[in-house]
Amino acid sequence: MSYSCTHKLLTIGHRTWKIIYKNGVYHWEGSKNRCRRCGKIEFQHKEAADFYALYQKIKFNEYQRSYYDQNCGVWHLTSKSHAW
Repeated sequence: MSYSCTHKLLTIGHRTWKIIYKNGVYHWEGSKNRCRRCGKIEFQHKEAADFYALYQKIKFNEYQRSYYDQNCGVWHLTSKSHAW
C-alpha cells in the first residue's frame, strides 16, 4: 500500500513546488533548472531557493543557504555541508 502526502508547499505566481512525503521518504516536486552560466541549480525567486534548501535539510540533513549571483542573475545555493 502506498502512502503519500504533501509535507510543505510553496506557490509563487503560477509555479508550485512541493516537498512530498511518500512511503517514508521525502521527495521534491516542481521545476528546477541548471544555470547556463555556471551549471549550479538556479532559482528565479529567493523563496524558491530557500524552499529547496529546506528540502535538502529535511531529506539529506544538508544545510545550504541561498545567495544571489550577480554574474548569473539568479539565486543559487551554497555548497553542501552536513549539519553536525
